[in-house]
Amino acid sequence: MPARESPNGPRSLFLACLQRSVENYSLRRFQEAAFARGHTLMQLNPLNCNLVLGAGPPQVFHERKGYLQGLDAILVRRGSGITEEELALIDHLEGAGFLVINSHASIARSRDKFLASRLLASHGIPVPKTVLLKTRAGLEEAFRLLGRPPYILKPTRGTHGVGVMLAESRQSAESIFDAFGGAGEGLLIQEFIRESRGIDLRVVVVNGRVVGAMRRKAARGEFRANIHRTGVGEPVKLSQRARDLALRAAQVAGLEVAGVDLIESRSGPLVMELNTSPGFEGLERATAVDIAGPIIEYVAAKALSRERPREARPVRPFAELAGDWPWGGGGGDEREV
Repeated sequence: MPARESPNGPRSLFLACLQRSVENYSLRRFQEAAFARGHTLMQLNPLNCNLVLGAGPPQVFHERKGYLQGLDAILVRRGSGITEEELALIDHLEGAGFLVINSHASIARSRDKFLASRLLASHGIPVPKTVLLKTRAGLEEAFRLLGRPPYILKPTRGTHGVGVMLAESRQSAESIFDAFGGAGEGLLIQEFIRESRGIDLRVVVVNGRVVGAMRRKAARGEFRANIHRTGVGEPVKLSQRARDLALRAAQVAGLEVAGVDLIESRSGPLVMELNTSPGFEGLERATAVDIAGPIIEYVAAKALSRERPREARPVRPFAELAGDWPWGGGGGDEREV
């Protein structure tokens, strides 16, 4: 597949989304956004990538397409469920000279909810009172620190509200800890912000700029506002304080593309979580704001800014071996690769 001249820039780019699934709204939207700007975007399944060391520079061997070459940028679309092996792959891709967004370091420091909150708090960013529980004695101390129930209990990793539980009493919190607190990573218990019950803010930040935001409201009888939990989104005008907080949180974590979840308390907004691979279907539908476009524009601009001279590019780039991969807008073949 030869490089195409783009009407929007000096040349077309060959981009990849590092993710497992092809049945995915964000992948289709990224393909549409890339194609509209004269670029190609494919899905790159991390499960098909083999890491090669000891034979010169680090390399990645794809089980169906050979050694990776010629990819101008790789956008990581693996959330907090990313595995250690996938983190190693991202680190290896960076070592092999590929542009990877977000970076290995920023994902590693953000994927664990407690470590991310600790990082933010150390930089003066307000977060809810939180205790990482390991023992029953720790639970008793958490009750003292957090005050009266209810409490939020959740695992240190996870997305879409999976595993997040509301304990309306101390006895309920004890039962939840007894059932789930024995895991090696521990269990988080967090203060419940009563005035924001079932409501939060999702802010998407790209390269130090807010590109979209919505208020999410939980369904009746549900305390989690996640869209995947039948929550609903609506447009919101962020306060300057909330906007600044989201930008600062992404900056501190080193995330070039981030979803920042905020809750509004009486004392002001608090950062609940960082998302290294934010979904945006609900956000685009609720606000009619294009989220995929600014992300692709940023990735492409960064790739072009670091571009090597044309004569130094691989003679037969990986892109030329990918003629059967999707390269149009969302209507093309979306087979997993």
